[in-house]
Amino acid sequence: MGYNTTVIVRNDGLANIKNDPDFATKLVAAIMEVSRTGTPVHVSARGHVNAATVVETHHTDQAALITVGGNLGTKIDPDTDHQVRLMAEALVKIAVALGITREETPLTGPQLLMVAKDALDIIKQLSARGRPPVQIMLYF
Repeated sequence: MGYNTTVIVRNDGLANIKNDPDFATKLVAAIMEVSRTGTPVHVSARGHVNAATVVETHHTDQAALITVGGNLGTKIDPDTDHQVRLMAEALVKIAVALGITREETPLTGPQLLMVAKDALDIIKQLSARGRPPVQIMLYF
């Protein structure tokens, strides 16, 4: 029973952390602040302003999905993740209806963004020609 905390430690700050006698105290304070606010907190160490970042805390009875990259950590909300998948599926249906791609073609996030731009361009072209955009029905 208890809580778990996700912390990102920047490897380029390890020497600063090692030589900072107050780092543990600052880390504990940051964990307590994140527990209260839910907002990530940077922890400094001997001149390195963000040697570590406390990303989130959660109860041990819960699982947390965290993505880490670019010196950032982000907690993924399962409801939001589900909504993003639904939007991606809808965008694929729009792209298929406009002839941009085939339904069986797997697309990454960046590719979906390009598809969205292409779809908008096609809809604008059709509207400029006085033709109504393609009617698209989405079923989930």
